[in-house]
Amino acid sequence: MGPTLFNIYINDAPTTVKNKISLYADDSKLIGTVDTPDKRASMQNDLWALSHWATLWRLEFNVNKCRTIHFGKKNEKCPYHMLGMDGSRQTIMSSEVERDLGVIVDNELKFTIHTQTAVAKALQTLGIIKRTITSRSPMVMTKLYKALVRPNLEFGMCVASPLNKGDQQKLETVQRRATKAIEGCKYLNYSSRLKRLKLPSLVYRRKRGDIIMTHKLLNYNSPLNKLFQLDQSARTRGHSRKLYQKRAATRLRNNFFTYRIVSLWNSLTEKAVTTHSTAAFKRAVDGERSSKP
Repeated sequence: MGPTLFNIYINDAPTTVKNKISLYADDSKLIGTVDTPDKRASMQNDLWALSHWATLWRLEFNVNKCRTIHFGKKNEKCPYHMLGMDGSRQTIMSSEVERDLGVIVDNELKFTIHTQTAVAKALQTLGIIKRTITSRSPMVMTKLYKALVRPNLEFGMCVASPLNKGDQQKLETVQRRATKAIEGCKYLNYSSRLKRLKLPSLVYRRKRGDIIMTHKLLNYNSPLNKLFQLDQSARTRGHSRKLYQKRAATRLRNNFFTYRIVSLWNSLTEKAVTTHSTAAFKRAVDGERSSKP
């Protein structure tokens, strides 16, 4: 009952602000556009309103742990303030990099640091496996890799998919090392090791994850399914659930999930996109991959 009662206790917090607010357990995130003086004033007023709400309900914010992250080259990066736990006015510290629900993002909306952190954690786990497990059999090492190492490399990748080839190679390096340590694979090249162990590349795994997430968003009643727009053109080529390809002015924007997924989704077959269950869709996608030369 604890989480339910806590949600009831804080559910009126969004009614005190005009900008968008997201609540996660004991964390809150206030988001807004601040390109004009009026919008910056609105953001500050929301922070005062949240401070007074927190004081009223005795859930004071720890301002020392609060951070402001500014996006956009034309952002004036104005300072913002809240009431501290002692009731005094305190300035919120500004940050260039923040962790949001486990995903590390910087003020340029790049995920290089997230990739570096994921690689370091995966390599550390792989090192522990090598030191503590004497067996190097394909069955044992492959299961340990899939269960303990690869999840570190794939967490949050629908959002934090690396744009730079250098970051992509860093992720793939972990799998290269893991497969090279397996018995009988040391002197094989990387593609041969993957084929013998029946492991896909991490590039394919990220694309597969994107496609599966798109299928879930389009087939379940979620506000996030509004991220996509069905293609209403008269072209009959392809399947019946094609998505409209938006134009991107920058390479960074083109790597956003809702942009990069369109061509992948539109390349699927009618049989795959019309499946309703996620399990059946996964089988269809993997079947299409295995049928290609």
